[in-house]
Amino acid sequence: MLRGNCTGTYSINYTGSGDGNCTVASVAVEGQAADNFDTVYYQLFPNITSAMPIESSQDKTTKDFIFVNNTANPVKVVSVKVKDGTHFKVIAPLSGNLPMTLQAYEKFTISISFDVNVNGSYSDELDIVTENGLTTQAFTLQGTRINGVQAGVTSESMSQPEVFLSPNPSHGIVEISVIDADLHFIDIYDILGNKVASHKDASKWIWNGKFSSGERATPGTYFVRASGITRSNQAFVRTSKLVLDK
Repeated sequence: MLRGNCTGTYSINYTGSGDGNCTVASVAVEGQAADNFDTVYYQLFPNITSAMPIESSQDKTTKDFIFVNNTANPVKVVSVKVKDGTHFKVIAPLSGNLPMTLQAYEKFTISISFDVNVNGSYSDELDIVTENGLTTQAFTLQGTRINGVQAGVTSESMSQPEVFLSPNPSHGIVEISVIDADLHFIDIYDILGNKVASHKDASKWIWNGKFSSGERATPGTYFVRASGITRSNQAFVRTSKLVLDK
């Protein structure tokens, strides 16, 4: 039995009778280490944040993430929310009512739903506010949709709007047009699923090849996602691949 704040690599000593050809079925762990080797704990105050992955083969799925107060002092959690909330949402209730106070090394669970039908990678940010709103811990949500609608194709493609990129491949400036739609959003994602640029309330956008931060986009593959309402008052999402050359 391992007890306490258990981290690191462990060796197992066997004492007993038999021919020596023995298999260890399980190891019990108590404390901050995982209850079993399949459980992942996310530190509330990490030195380096790691992505929180969700992989889904259906339109909507929910995954529980376990966080631990990795300090020796009580911590008050004030709020938990998703920054953008387009595809990810916090499912209430949590494993406690907010605000709540976590004792040293106490754990709590946050349930996140991931809702999307188009294959691809999606990202957002989970913000956990602690200490009366004075501190915000940001964690990256990384969702992957598989076995769904292929990018650029929908299950009702005959009546869906079309997305045109010109030129494609491009060396920088790209005209993005959406036909037969009352459009609300055009978003551009990099190959890792990070949203790098966006435009609202237009069916045509001349993208200057720069990120929202002002940096010029690096050569590579990007995905242009158009979403909104069709002229027949139906919601739609279309995604097209864009290649930027040097």
